[in-house]
Amino acid sequence: MDKMASSKAETFEDLSQAPAESFEEIEEVHIHAKTIIASVAICFMQFALVSATVGSGALGAVSTGLFGDSSKGPWLNTIILLFGVAGNPLFGQSVDLWGRKWIIVGTSFMGIIGSIIVSCAQNLATLIAGFCVIGISFTSQFCLLAIASEILPRSHRGVGQVALSASTGFALISGALACGALTRGGHADNYRIFFYYVAALYVVATLGLAFGYTPPARELQQTLTTRQKVQRLDGVGMFLVSIGATLFCVGLQFSSTSGSWQDGRVLGPFVAGVTLMTVFGIYEWRFKKDGILHHDLFRHRNFALCVIIVGLEGLSFYTTNVFLILESTIVEGTDIFQASLRLAIPCSVASVVLLGIALLLTRFRRIREPLVFGFALLTISPGLMSTITSSSGAGAFIGYPTLGVVGLQFALASVAVGAQFATPPDMIAVTSAVFAAGRSLGGAIGIAVNSALLSNALSSELPKKIAAEVLPLGLEAASLPALISALMANDQQALAAVPGISPTIISAAAQGIKSGYAASFRPAWIASAAFAAAGTIICMFVTNPMKEFTPHIDAPVEAELIELQEKKEALERRRQNC
Repeated sequence: MDKMASSKAETFEDLSQAPAESFEEIEEVHIHAKTIIASVAICFMQFALVSATVGSGALGAVSTGLFGDSSKGPWLNTIILLFGVAGNPLFGQSVDLWGRKWIIVGTSFMGIIGSIIVSCAQNLATLIAGFCVIGISFTSQFCLLAIASEILPRSHRGVGQVALSASTGFALISGALACGALTRGGHADNYRIFFYYVAALYVVATLGLAFGYTPPARELQQTLTTRQKVQRLDGVGMFLVSIGATLFCVGLQFSSTSGSWQDGRVLGPFVAGVTLMTVFGIYEWRFKKDGILHHDLFRHRNFALCVIIVGLEGLSFYTTNVFLILESTIVEGTDIFQASLRLAIPCSVASVVLLGIALLLTRFRRIREPLVFGFALLTISPGLMSTITSSSGAGAFIGYPTLGVVGLQFALASVAVGAQFATPPDMIAVTSAVFAAGRSLGGAIGIAVNSALLSNALSSELPKKIAAEVLPLGLEAASLPALISALMANDQQALAAVPGISPTIISAAAQGIKSGYAASFRPAWIASAAFAAAGTIICMFVTNPMKEFTPHIDAPVEAELIELQEKKEALERRRQNC
């Protein structure tokens, strides 16, 4: 590093004596193969992370049901989000002090181990433990957002974020289809094959990052001792936000399954989590100006707005990720593979528009308009989903989500660029960490809130809809509880023992279940639309950072580009002063 610093000083001394005309002799700064390889490596890591997320959602009920309790299905997705909420802020400062590479490689390796544990699980406890280990790989997800932007020219940051979005889209498509094909026909045990596949993805991602991402050492990595690095970490903030976010999310998830806020399992963790998060906010605001929530992050209003916006996006879109396939199988009556197509087709359509989004961000240098448009679609999509009934066809289950997934692609790429441009270039890691944690927190809250809405609605809508179908056919009201219990447990012996039962009544009751679920999903979709509508309004206050779209590369992975870029920029400054 000292040798590099002395060479820089010599370069600038030479430039001070150089004629202004020599500016023309400096070649343009262009990225080369090393940068492209690094970009591909982080995109593959994103592919692995999203594949694991798809599996946790699409196979949650299948895998937990195999061990006797399908109601624990939403927990698997929540665990991953929980690690994102609590873990991203932990590593946000660390990667600037110890470097990005081995932290992200190490967390990716934990994804391999976790996926194997999930695949080999023989009980529910082991399954959940495996997802906890997979969750560790999500603690460095913010690094992908940061690296995708900092290794490319600032004028092309939209391209980097769109590349991550493309990886997300392809992972959603392949993951949804694989989940559906493997478990089609009731083969629940085949969930194991999918997570062996996820383990293989993590292997490729880990090797790709280890050998394909080789950035030069940063200044703080070499100039600070280990003790000085540890002293720079916001230990108090890390403790408060990690424990507080964990307890908060656990309380929310318990609320969605127990249904009672008077339950100690709900109230205890929730209150403790809210208290710790409040203390964290006060501590960062009043006592720690250079902590996780570094005060320089908030110099421009766009950062705070973008964190709120991405949190609302998580609140809204995770409803689609968790509920779309489930609603299709129950209400539409499709098998798991056909239901998976309801997610894969919208993702395929959305992938086509990514090139247009990259062009829009790069050429027109605007983020507010794509944000508003994306959130408008995110509002319309769940609004239309709330109108679905038991008689709705495949067109509704494919067309309505397509609007939401297209909107998601417009929103995510734009809001990430907006958040990063709103903060100092040397704080892009902390910026991305807070940004990623905001989205995970929004997703965790969204899943808990919407699961609670669904559970509460089912308790009233199912008996009502089933009764409306079977009582006119002559079934006694006294037999209704036994019928509903037998149907929900899929217990054929108990069903046959219901007084007054007949094939006609069973058929009518099945139709009642479809109608009951359609009505019960409605509040969750309406809540999702409301969250997105709030995001649409906030997006209107974001300003377009047009001046930030420059050719400068904040953190080139090619050492030769660092010297070339500094030389070119020094000459540009000298020419302006001539």
